[in-house]
Amino acid sequence: MGMMTGAFTASILADRFGRKNIFFLTTMLAGTFGVASGLAPNEYLYAASRFFAGVGVGGYFVVYSIYLIEFLTPSWRTLCGCISLWFLGEMFLTLAAYFISSWRILIIITSATVFLVILTYP
Repeated sequence: MGMMTGAFTASILADRFGRKNIFFLTTMLAGTFGVASGLAPNEYLYAASRFFAGVGVGGYFVVYSIYLIEFLTPSWRTLCGCISLWFLGEMFLTLAAYFISSWRILIIITSATVFLVILTYP
């Protein structure tokens, strides 16, 4: 539900306020509530923080693909739009889960890596 909500609202907001701003906002939303879900003391706050993290992730997926393809020439857009490195992230997550036994710490570490986007935002 969160990803669907995020995808719908982020696309509208990106048209109004710009893709770069909404890209940064959705990334920070996903990271903040992702870390909050690892720190949640009960299942209700966990569910709420996962919903809002999903809003950020859903918005991120909608905005980032279009935002990044804008920098390519038309001849490269189709190829780069089809190539995904999602499988590398899944393999890294499996490796991290093998070494990190606590699910809370795993969620916090994997969600906190999103904050590296701050380094790319002027």
